[in-house]
Amino acid sequence: LSFEKFQLHQFEDVAYFEPFYLKDFLVVPEKKKQPTF
Repeated sequence: LSFEKFQLHQFEDVAYFEPFYLKDFLVVPEKKKQPTF
């Protein structure tokens, strides 16, 4: 599939392309992870 699109010169601008399966991205501060042993 991707190779066919490559041959047809159908490219997505990855810098601005938003996959349809992703919701609006929210930046959440990551909590400090405790090491698990």
